[in-house]
Amino acid sequence: MMKGNNSIVFCMLMVLLVACGGSGSDDEPQISKDFLSVTPNLELLGDGQTTEITVSANCSWTISKDVDWLTVSPMSGTNTQTITVSAMKNTTGSDRKAVLSIKGGSLPVRMVTITQFSITEQQPSDNPTSHEPGADDNQLPS
Repeated sequence: MMKGNNSIVFCMLMVLLVACGGSGSDDEPQISKDFLSVTPNLELLGDGQTTEITVSANCSWTISKDVDWLTVSPMSGTNTQTITVSAMKNTTGSDRKAVLSIKGGSLPVRMVTITQFSITEQQPSDNPTSHEPGADDNQLPS
C-alpha cells in the first residue's frame, strides 16, 4: 500500500512540474534584472558651473542631451559611474533648461532635467550718489 501512495505522489509532482514549467515562448512576460538609477534634477549657477551626477546601474547605458551649451563626460558606460556635467556661462538673460536622457538595458529611459540660472552682469554705477557721508549724518533733526 505504501508503494501505491508513493507512485501517486510522484505522478502528481510530475504533473505540477510540467504544468508550471512554461513553454519558454516569447509570449510570456520577461522580468528584467537590469536596474538603472540617476541623480535627480540639477540646478546650476549661470557663471559656467561644473558638477557631477551618478549613474547607478548593473547594465550598459548611454546618455543623450538636447542642448549644445552643456557637456557630459562620459556619454556611455557600464555599471555605476560618476558623470561630469559642465555648463557654459549663461549670458542669455534668462534661465535655461536641458534634459539628459539615460537609456540602460531593457529599461525605460531615465531623464535628468538641468536648470541653469541666468548670470546677471554687474555694471559699475556711472552716477555715484551725491551725498557724501559726513559728521552731520549722526545728528537728530531739531
